[in-house]
Amino acid sequence: MAKEKKRKKKEFEKKSHSSQEINDEDEELKKQAPTQMKHNFLIRPFETLTRMYGVPTYSEIDPTAVLAFTFPLIFGLMFGDIGHGLVLIISGIIGGILFRKKKDIKNLSWIIFYCGFSAILFGFLYGEFFGQEEIFGFPLEPIPLPIPFFGNVILYN
Repeated sequence: MAKEKKRKKKEFEKKSHSSQEINDEDEELKKQAPTQMKHNFLIRPFETLTRMYGVPTYSEIDPTAVLAFTFPLIFGLMFGDIGHGLVLIISGIIGGILFRKKKDIKNLSWIIFYCGFSAILFGFLYGEFFGQEEIFGFPLEPIPLPIPFFGNVILYN
């Protein structure tokens, strides 16, 4: 390998009449150990999201387990609604059945299912069903009119 590099370098220098530097980055990539992500069936769908950001190298921490916990949690916090969560669960199940041969789409369908479940849990906490907050009679009412409140804050500060 080193002899071949020297031969190519001499050949380039001879043809171009100048000094040449050969940088073979592929050799460095070949030296890295391959990465295999192995998770249980509950976390496995989130490997697709992890791969979208890039597969962690052998020396890095695999963020899939953290992503599997935080992604549905934050989704439910932002999108807490019982009705919409049911729609997401049904969509996730249908997608998982229809696309069972396509691994990534099936995994994303499972992620939609998990997010729908989280949305239902937070929907019960928020007392919201398809945007209607009055159906369950949630005891803690959110600020009814935040705009005048923020207007007063701006006015007096």
